[in-house]
Amino acid sequence: MIKLDLTTLLVLTVGINVLIGVFMGALYRLRREQLCFCFWSLSCLVFAAGCLAAGAVAFLPWPWLTVVIAYTLLVLGPLFVLCGMLQFVEGRAASRSLRSLFFGLLVFVPLLAIYRDSPQIPRLMTAAYTAVIFIGAFRLTRRIQPASALPVRALQLFFLTHGALMAVEVVTVFHAWWHRMPLASSPVLEAILVSHILLANCTALTFPLLAFFRSEHQLRILAESDALTGLCNRRAFYSRGTHAFRDAVQAGAPFTVLMIDLDHFKQINDRWGHGVGDDVLRFMARLLREELREDDIVGRIGGEEFAVALPGTTEEQARCISERLRERVFQRGQVIADEPVNLSASIGGVHREERHTSFNDMLMQADSALYSAKGQGRNTVFFAMPRALEA
Repeated sequence: MIKLDLTTLLVLTVGINVLIGVFMGALYRLRREQLCFCFWSLSCLVFAAGCLAAGAVAFLPWPWLTVVIAYTLLVLGPLFVLCGMLQFVEGRAASRSLRSLFFGLLVFVPLLAIYRDSPQIPRLMTAAYTAVIFIGAFRLTRRIQPASALPVRALQLFFLTHGALMAVEVVTVFHAWWHRMPLASSPVLEAILVSHILLANCTALTFPLLAFFRSEHQLRILAESDALTGLCNRRAFYSRGTHAFRDAVQAGAPFTVLMIDLDHFKQINDRWGHGVGDDVLRFMARLLREELREDDIVGRIGGEEFAVALPGTTEEQARCISERLRERVFQRGQVIADEPVNLSASIGGVHREERHTSFNDMLMQADSALYSAKGQGRNTVFFAMPRALEA
């Protein structure tokens, strides 16, 4: 049977946290705008220092070091974790919240100094304060998108388990204090201490994964989004539309594609400048988001050309949606950026039939319908006729 040596575990914990702290500090030097890396670096380094100070109790009879400083550092470690999570989630908006997180220390540290000679009260206070911090950190992880990512799920598990363990420690220490029992004789506290150290290591190792996840997620968004409007770019629209088309074919569900072109857009650029033209494109993107469902796929696939895939939408429904979009553009697009641009749009649509073998077939036919709409005088809607009617 292998017996875990607590001294060896503490040494490994200090080493791991110092290495990760240095790594996070290096990331912060590369990404100064992401303050979360600075907080996580401080969290690891401060926790390592707290472990060393707490471990000195076996060699040094200095309660100011082994109690006041050690427990303060051990609380600051999780507190910096919470600060990093807050900054990771809220960015610059977190500045006020960050300052408020440290107000509790104004009460915590003086109480530690007062009860530094007590064997139970400092540990009771530290466990209670730490439990609250980890529960707060767990709540913050629920605001990270997407919440289903592996590093986020791992942190949720670590934070929730850590908070629960600290709550158990509060109950155990309070019971020992109430019944005047020595803390060293409690196997529960020994198990909590080992679990606390292991969870701290796991949490520290997860921070680099979370940073990598954030970077990868942002790069994927940049690769799939149109920089000006935030809609899908041409490649992402085609990829998502192809998947939606295949799902519709397999389920035998209705599926419609729309192509939308802003009328006389070149004249808008020539008359009022490209700045107003960009405002017009952003206006159109906002209008499409407001008028369409979350499940609908919307993309900017050309200069002033937009495309929409409508899963589960019949041709009659799609015609109503197209007319509503055309009317909204005409009504709300008369004045944009304080300029009378008198915006209008032409819309071409096609509903899925058996003859459509691919999403690309539908795009090409919707594009042809769009040209027909523009040929009929613009500011109009035209749907490709079903094959039966063509015959």
